[in-house]
Amino acid sequence: MSPGFEQLRKEFLDCFEKNIQAHHNRDVEFIIDDLGEDFFVMSQGDIRYPSKEEQRQQFTRYLDNTTFSEYTSLMEPEIDFSDDGSVAWGKYRVKVKGETVDVDGSKNAIDFICSWLWIFRRKEDKWIRIGEVSTWR
Repeated sequence: MSPGFEQLRKEFLDCFEKNIQAHHNRDVEFIIDDLGEDFFVMSQGDIRYPSKEEQRQQFTRYLDNTTFSEYTSLMEPEIDFSDDGSVAWGKYRVKVKGETVDVDGSKNAIDFICSWLWIFRRKEDKWIRIGEVSTWR
């Protein structure tokens, strides 16, 4: 891997760590900041194209009603790049525990492992997240 790609890899690892902190800090804007206009989500057999505003609303509801007792990485994220450096992807896996509050006020424990793949495209010297594929157990 060339020195340029190694520096980019470090930037992606830093972004991943900041994303974990953003969950603890309820920082929705950080979580959605890099979403592209053509962003897609693949999960549970569906492919969706949520807008940035839809993602903002989803994460706001989730984070406003969730308290994390654990949100930790279970592996070193695996980051890779296309040969020309215009596309990047990262594989991530986290353990999440905590509690959510439903609309009726009832509290529910959460305890799951989430794995996902983020796909980025370089556009005008900025990385734009264009896709996410995820699974939970």
